Amino acid sequence: MVKAINISLKRTLKELPEETAELLISTARKISIVPRCVETIAEKLRAGEDARHCLIDLEEVRLSLYNMDTRLGDCMGILEGYIHHSKAAAPLDDEAVDFEPSSESE
Repeated sequence: MVKAINISLKRTLKELPEETAELLISTARKISIVPRCVETIAEKLRAGEDARHCLIDLEEVRLSLYNMDTRLGDCMGILEGYIHHSKAAAPLDDEAVDFEPSSESE
């Protein structure tokens, strides 16, 4: 069973772009392996492997994509909050803000 948890960290407003960049890089690494996984499933089908096994593999790829999409949504939310707070509270740059990326397990 896979369980998602929320992680809350305190970051200053100035740190949010760098933290978001790290989340994006991590997600990009995961995304980069997806095409090869899909190609492998296709090769297994062509080789006559049981379609049920391929279906399970394909579901795992889809779950990974869902988790990556969730992470990208987290990044968008963080950046939207950053933009909002940067405009509204420019003198508060050194004040800590909540940073809550959702953690996923694959």
